Amino acid sequence: MNNNNTLFLPILLALFFLIISIAPSQSEEPASVSCDTENATSQISTNIAFLLPNLDTQNGSKLVTYGYNESKVYGLAQCIGNVSNQACQSCIKNAIDVIHGHCPIQSGAWIWYDNCHLKYSNRSFYGESGGWADSVLVNSEKVTGFKDFNKSLTELMINTTDEALGSPNGFGSGSIKLAG
Repeated sequence: MNNNNTLFLPILLALFFLIISIAPSQSEEPASVSCDTENATSQISTNIAFLLPNLDTQNGSKLVTYGYNESKVYGLAQCIGNVSNQACQSCIKNAIDVIHGHCPIQSGAWIWYDNCHLKYSNRSFYGESGGWADSVLVNSEKVTGFKDFNKSLTELMINTTDEALGSPNGFGSGSIKLAG
């Protein structure tokens, strides 16, 4: 019996950490949120409420429209290429749950997490670059040794670009260790 108790605790701890590692994080803070300056009409608000749940994606990217004419809303949910379907679905679900709290009356919003982003608007943005995606994320850490940093960054970007070009999903990732 004592031998069973000694095995029980490590198995229980391993199971606990496994569950924690695969459970979706609902407390993750977005990297960036941007709300449109235009307030939504009643009909646009209703259409946004119907659009958001339909942005839940099964394959990493989804475009959805809802409504007609001037009340039509457009939505996009997209994950980065190297996250699992489960992590993608969790990230998008979290973005859907959180976005309206940040921008409750606006006709458009964009939220960006590490693994995904979600955007909706009463103006079509499909196929366009710019807009909310031009937000700048600032690193608050002090960078010293700019020449070494720029050399390492250039090397990282070249390697990541090469990886993305050779990848079937067009995605590359990488990291570098900086001194300091």
